Amino acid sequence: VVERDGRGLFCPVDDDGCFTSEVPDYAGQHVKKAEKDIREQLKKEGKLVFSGSEVHNYPHCWRSDTPLIYKAQPSWFIKVEDVRDRLLTNIESTRWVPPFVKEKRFHNWLSEARDWCVSRSRYWGTPIPLWVSEDFEEIVCIGSVEELEKYAGRPLEDLHRHFIDDIEIPSKQGKGMLKRIDDVFDCWFESGSMPYASQHYPFENKDEFEACFPAQFVAEGLDQ
Repeated sequence: VVERDGRGLFCPVDDDGCFTSEVPDYAGQHVKKAEKDIREQLKKEGKLVFSGSEVHNYPHCWRSDTPLIYKAQPSWFIKVEDVRDRLLTNIESTRWVPPFVKEKRFHNWLSEARDWCVSRSRYWGTPIPLWVSEDFEEIVCIGSVEELEKYAGRPLEDLHRHFIDDIEIPSKQGKGMLKRIDDVFDCWFESGSMPYASQHYPFENKDEFEACFPAQFVAEGLDQ
């Protein structure tokens, strides 16, 4: 059983798709290449119930066309559960058409809302602005371009990761230099910035934005 804080999590596969020392008989072997040996071992031990092939769809990397591997990955979450009651209260002040979307679908979803896994292990995307120590005990969350420029010692006109990942922040706890985490934001986080980003707020159109936010009418497809 895996605890909420991660205790009990068993993931004997490294970032290269190879078994770790937790599986000593196959340590260092790629999980796909080890399949034949695992079947043979199970057969020798009398534990193999069936051995055969099934044709089925399987996800592959669209770049390398290699099979993907399902494994536990470290992730960052937003504490949605802490504001769940507030979210439920706020939807009561809104009118939905048709009403069942508010009273059933959306209400039911919010009432069971879980903490949001907001990080993605991709290269392209909006970099999560967290700089951390190696032990993750010290975390600095950057709140503005201006703040990051002070640490960088240079102007920053592009915030994609290949322009900022070299920036290091001196630790205030004697932990050396803090480095940015590798993850980028879930694209739905970026979608939530649409009202601000479409107006380039707060850098431009401040009066226009504040005059019409929050919106009085929002149209969405039922699939959303």
